[in-house]
Amino acid sequence: MNGVPAVTASSLIVVSNRLPFVLRRHPETGQLSRKSSAGGLVTAVAPVVVQSGGLWVGWPGTRLEDGDKMPESEPGDVSPTAGIKSSQVLPVGLSDEDHELYYNGCCNGTFWPLFHSMPDRAVFEEKFWVAYKYGTKVIFNSLWQLTNIFSSSSSFSSSSSSPAGASTITSPTSPSPRCEKC
Repeated sequence: MNGVPAVTASSLIVVSNRLPFVLRRHPETGQLSRKSSAGGLVTAVAPVVVQSGGLWVGWPGTRLEDGDKMPESEPGDVSPTAGIKSSQVLPVGLSDEDHELYYNGCCNGTFWPLFHSMPDRAVFEEKFWVAYKYGTKVIFNSLWQLTNIFSSSSSFSSSSSSPAGASTITSPTSPSPRCEKC
């Protein structure tokens, strides 16, 4: 992270399991494109992030490579996420498999039924819990890097640098959840 994110003290910082859009890699060119996610959180909160110059932290929908550039929205995009600039997102680096186990396994398979009074539908698997602990650690590390940037500056800045450095995506070097050292 090479600079202070383009947020101010009045900006909204959203931390969610996913970014408000999904990134897809073109199979032939390798170029990334984004497609707006549907849902209540995105529809309600994206305009506030745009208006406040805020930041959205979450999984981008695919594994990113070091040096990938976060794409801007397509011209003519009228979705709620169209106004969110690439400098306003911080992708969390989880592999597709890690995200599947973390989000669909533990969050949706275990926590969602428990928190919606359906304990008989909850699935308890150790690999889901291990992935959940790993996923939250990766998210925490991303947020910790943000707090270090904010605390090292005397005040929040409205510079054009992104948390990933000029909209360049860097992947974390955290171990896999299957690693016994986690």
